[in-house]
Amino acid sequence: MDESFKRNIEYVFNNFFSEEEIEQVLSDINGLSHPIFDIVNPYCYDNSNNNDFTRENVRLAFNIIINKNSKWLNTIKKRLTNNTDYSQPSSALGELRCYGYLLDAFTEYDVNAISTSSSPTPDFSVTNKDEIVEIEVNTPQMNGEERKELEQFNNQQKSTFNNKFCIREHVTTPFGRKNAKCVAENVIHKITSIKEGETQFSKKNCSILWVDLQNSHMNFINDRCRSSCPIFTGKGYSSMEDYFSNELWYATYASKGTPIFESVNLSEGISVKELPKVTYDGRFCKKRKSIVDAIIFSLPHNTIIYENPYAKHKIPEWFIETVQNVRWFSYQGSKLNFPDHILRKQLRIDRKIIASLSKKALKHW
Repeated sequence: MDESFKRNIEYVFNNFFSEEEIEQVLSDINGLSHPIFDIVNPYCYDNSNNNDFTRENVRLAFNIIINKNSKWLNTIKKRLTNNTDYSQPSSALGELRCYGYLLDAFTEYDVNAISTSSSPTPDFSVTNKDEIVEIEVNTPQMNGEERKELEQFNNQQKSTFNNKFCIREHVTTPFGRKNAKCVAENVIHKITSIKEGETQFSKKNCSILWVDLQNSHMNFINDRCRSSCPIFTGKGYSSMEDYFSNELWYATYASKGTPIFESVNLSEGISVKELPKVTYDGRFCKKRKSIVDAIIFSLPHNTIIYENPYAKHKIPEWFIETVQNVRWFSYQGSKLNFPDHILRKQLRIDRKIIASLSKKALKHW
């Protein structure tokens, strides 16, 4: 075993795993590296530094939980070390981060992990006297076809040509690339479809959907949190200030027929005759009648909240005020009725921006 891996596992998980369990999390899962391997990998470098942020997020969350409810960690240990089904450790890590964040922020309230039962239940609750806010966690996984292609690529033996080492490349589109006119549409659809049946959410209490996008395959969407505007320019890696749709906003608030922007530029390329359109209503469109009162998106160095403008339950003020203490909270990236209850007015302005831009003589690169 590489000692640097072992040191990182001990640093993040505080000697929680046995030697045998460490071997499990350092092994591949059908050609994919284990989610914990990705977190503790000392040789993983990316320009965004997302891996380092996520490693520290897990470490802090783990240490908070082990001091306040170590029994809960033992209930998810088998899932964390599972090396046959990638979604098991991935989703367990999402729940671990959420629980740690909640315990850290809501110190004056009761934060509880809800035991699983035969009927659907949320994962956590935060209680203040007789008010309960229930939280269901989801950690989106890579598109099935994309995952299989990546597994096949990783399982192929190393290539050589004339006894020379060859560098192989594989491009992955984690949210999928088929059945849509553009990649953004697939991202929007996947996020819109999370917990679509809403069976784990209560009609009695305030309900929050917590979407963890810190998985190494899915965290590239982190830059969408820098603003709650539905359209933004540039993606941080291009000198061209193209127009792009904020997929998180679209998945939550866009109505069917809303134009989608993907690499749309004012000065270069060919004229756009017709922009791709959203083919379904977003989660918090009035027609959907969602019983989810807000969505929290958790990314490597951003936590944002999108509130339902038609929520059945008003989110308690104590919760809104305290949730802003959650690690990496971004007010500018969130859509809230706090403090002036003008969310619907904000969304009307957002929709006017999209409509106006779509009528301009934009060009598509």
